[in-house]
Amino acid sequence: MSKSSHGHPNVGALVRDAATNRVGVYMGKAGPFAMLRPVSGGREWQARPEDLRPEVSDHPRPADVEQLRAAHRYHLEECGTCTPDEPCDIERVLSLACEEATRPAESA
Repeated sequence: MSKSSHGHPNVGALVRDAATNRVGVYMGKAGPFAMLRPVSGGREWQARPEDLRPEVSDHPRPADVEQLRAAHRYHLEECGTCTPDEPCDIERVLSLACEEATRPAESA
């Protein structure tokens, strides 16, 4: 879990509340509690900071994939050095990242 210098997760970090087994987005502290918001939106809930665990997923969140695609589209519109035959380094990285983010997960 990505933690800031004060020992709490960074705001926006994805965490699991071990007491409830729910996954949420860390929104900050309220008194002694951590405030978590459901990933898909909704009402925040309180969790004990010691119950927070890092949440790592093999599947990127749809909002993250869309943000990546938007960055890729913006680059394609604004890049002055890319050509269809010879993409720049940034284009290669963005294309590969988009491809990997949308690739179906392999079954174990």
